[in-house]
Amino acid sequence: MFIFRTLNCTLIFVIAASLVSCSLKNRGNGASKYQEIEKNGDVIIEDPKSRLFWQRDVANKGMIWKEADEYCSKLNYGGFHDWRLPTISELKTLIKGCKSGTKSCKVNDKCLNLRCMNNACSCSENGGPGEDGFYWQKKVWNYKGDDIGSFWSSSRRATHAFYYWGVAFNNGSVDNGHRKSEFFVRCVRSK
Repeated sequence: MFIFRTLNCTLIFVIAASLVSCSLKNRGNGASKYQEIEKNGDVIIEDPKSRLFWQRDVANKGMIWKEADEYCSKLNYGGFHDWRLPTISELKTLIKGCKSGTKSCKVNDKCLNLRCMNNACSCSENGGPGEDGFYWQKKVWNYKGDDIGSFWSSSRRATHAFYYWGVAFNNGSVDNGHRKSEFFVRCVRSK
């Protein structure tokens, strides 16, 4: 059984092979129309633009990179078992209200070394449209972590095996961290 919720409707369907959904209202500047799907008691956020499914609820603690990778690969959420850490390009799609989520920030799946970082890879602290000024879409994500909101990606920094790219949503910063640092995790799966 799937339960689809938006701010305006809740629909319950028993579905064999196809998905039916309601769109969340468009919120924020240039924000995607996310779709919220409840399955097996878990809420999955679909971004139709990127064609990705995101875990809405995250672990309430930071993890080192290896733990984060294992967490996603072993995750059973919404009845799906094919979750993984997002690439840095995928994680950047969640940034709203900051130029770091656009092509202006040159860090992406094809440019993973430090020279790809530029002034466009971060914004002012706590100036975003999301809760607590985070640079994500408001009223979509459940997060009960720290006041920085750094999340891991699967993308390793080129030329350095101990560093991986991530996003700090408090300032929209696309940056890298040592694999032993503790960041939060939001797993993703492809459509």
